[in-house]
Amino acid sequence: MSINAAKRVLILVHERPENPKNRNWYPFRDTIQKYLDTDNIAVDIESLQDLVYVNDGKRLRIYNPLAGTDLSLYDLVMFRTVRDQRTRASCCVQLLRLHEIPYIDAMYRPGAYSKVSSDFRRTAHSLPVIPSIFTSAAQYRQLFSDDSPLGYPFIFKDIQGRKGGGNYLVKSYEQLCQILNEHPLLEFVAQKFIPNDGDYRCLIMGSKIRVVFHRSAVEGNHLNNTSQGGVSRLVDLSEISPEVQEDMIKAAHLDQIDLAGVDLIFDKVTNDHYIMEVNSSPQLTTGGFPEQKVSAFADYLKELLQQ
Repeated sequence: MSINAAKRVLILVHERPENPKNRNWYPFRDTIQKYLDTDNIAVDIESLQDLVYVNDGKRLRIYNPLAGTDLSLYDLVMFRTVRDQRTRASCCVQLLRLHEIPYIDAMYRPGAYSKVSSDFRRTAHSLPVIPSIFTSAAQYRQLFSDDSPLGYPFIFKDIQGRKGGGNYLVKSYEQLCQILNEHPLLEFVAQKFIPNDGDYRCLIMGSKIRVVFHRSAVEGNHLNNTSQGGVSRLVDLSEISPEVQEDMIKAAHLDQIDLAGVDLIFDKVTNDHYIMEVNSSPQLTTGGFPEQKVSAFADYLKELLQQ
């Protein structure tokens, strides 16, 4: 790295740099700055937890509004400790790679650690995802205090939630704060609400969409999941355009999943489509339409055995 021009280095740690219950990371930063022995390199330190992770569906941004820092403006990033913050580290790595910013250590890679890191990776590969914001409870309270960057209502869901669990339709700032107060141990992502007439679960086996069913919520519920009372029906693959089918198959390939349940939703106003999730263990013998799912899976096994 040339130091002819001013350079900025960022150290990332898993917790706030000054944590009374653990340790103070600022001396580490100061020591690095001292031994660089130059006015042309400035060293900053940030907590992965304090950053705001924005995915607008086309662009990625990671920043700290309180400190005025932006990950894309650094010349080198060092992950000092990650620990339980792999979702956040994965998002950082994805953005750094997009901007061709070197980082230490190369052992950190983009991964499907949660709904958030999976969506970051899909956006980086030009797959359509629902715009979202992910950050700490304290930052949510700050960012949404004047107005919602995503508008109201918006979806607020547990990043590790399954079958619609921990998924809320937020209609006010007061409701947001109440959810955060009631679930201090959960991590939530805020997503734009997509007006819809239901969503699609598409079973992909061996790069081929084999079974598709449509799920729609019951009145008074925003969740289309059948486990949350949603109603499902089998549909013909012709309901989905070849271009959208290609996106779903690409999403399964990106996660390197041969047997995938890809969830798809259409905006009923704009008709834009979004990949919601790629599930690595879709139900086959349980849930809706087990006979069709198992029959398709048997066909897939026969194809594998004939290769």
